[in-house]
Amino acid sequence: MPEGPVILSPDRLLRSFKREVIHRQPQMFKIAALKNIRSLFPDEFNPFYTGFGNRDTDAVSYRAVGVSLNRIFIVNHDGEIHHYNSTYKKSYPLLSELVDDMFPSMPFL
Repeated sequence: MPEGPVILSPDRLLRSFKREVIHRQPQMFKIAALKNIRSLFPDEFNPFYTGFGNRDTDAVSYRAVGVSLNRIFIVNHDGEIHHYNSTYKKSYPLLSELVDDMFPSMPFL
């Protein structure tokens, strides 16, 4: 996988549990966190190239910050990776063989 940051919720356990389990809105934190990160960059530059998640709400979060559906991947319980909007499936080892094609080098600001 390409190197990059890991973003975790700063909320305490009970607040996170309430948001994710009781209200069933885990995307609320993720959208806010991603928008905060995006605001650090010029409007014409999107720092998010792709998104990986394990639920449909992850796709909602990535769409909210401008990641196109064809670059959103959902990982199922068997470790298979598929595009959010298709039946394309790969595994992590197979994805590593395609990483240079799927994630071309991009110049930094």
